[in-house]
Amino acid sequence: MKTQEVDYENVFEQEFTLPPLPEVAAKLLDLIASERSSVIEVATLISADAGLSARVLQLVNSAYYALAHSIRDVKSAVGYVGLAQVERLVMMSSVMQALTSKSAEEQRRIWYHSYYTALTAKHVARRFEPTIEPDELYAASLLHDIGQLVYLKFFPNDFRELTAFAESRGRFLVDAERHFERPSHLVLGGMLCEQWELPDVIKQACEVHELEQLQETGDLHPIQMVTGVSNLFVHLADSKLEEDLKREVQCCIKNRLGCSDEEFLTVIGEVYNLKSEVGRFLEQL
Repeated sequence: MKTQEVDYENVFEQEFTLPPLPEVAAKLLDLIASERSSVIEVATLISADAGLSARVLQLVNSAYYALAHSIRDVKSAVGYVGLAQVERLVMMSSVMQALTSKSAEEQRRIWYHSYYTALTAKHVARRFEPTIEPDELYAASLLHDIGQLVYLKFFPNDFRELTAFAESRGRFLVDAERHFERPSHLVLGGMLCEQWELPDVIKQACEVHELEQLQETGDLHPIQMVTGVSNLFVHLADSKLEEDLKREVQCCIKNRLGCSDEEFLTVIGEVYNLKSEVGRFLEQL
């Protein structure tokens, strides 16, 4: 495998420097942080950017919120979810925009898994961790794999070879990264979070959500644990894993959640039923 050497310390400081937050997004986050912002001011600023407006409305109208009626305008969206969640939605939208790559099919696949994980996390939290703040969980679970988007944007050839290797053997991407001694997407995701000063709960989800980590790590932040377990649920439902690995994943999930075989089967059934909702979300990207 002929791949490009990566300097972890300088990956964002040399030719791979990530773009800054979009100007409108930066202004919005500053406005909301000032604690002097109003719904009208925030909605007006979002509406000035057609792309940002569309993505915020897309996220608000996604199945995660399960609204009875679609919200069609930004002012209503801001009023419904509140300024704190608008801040998270703008942040998530900015990641989507900044990490857009030329590899549309691979990017779509990453977002498919990410949104599938976010919907699954909502169900897992409702059953096993009902005190979790749902909007924080949405941001962390939706962005848990942004390290893969970094990989795809800056090292697309490496990423394709790694994913092909993992899929052909029914393994995870981290197994391929380890096999070829390539950079970890977990590390790249954590580095991006530091670069953009994203919330700690998102950084934690980016850095710890894989099988071995859930098996070996002791106490985890509840959002980190739910995101990691949901990531594994989605792999069971949507990835062609080898049989031994499937059994290992199932055992890990049940140990982490402290659930019975019956509860596990109930949740995995719910996860399978979410596929249609995930498809509808992806059609809007």
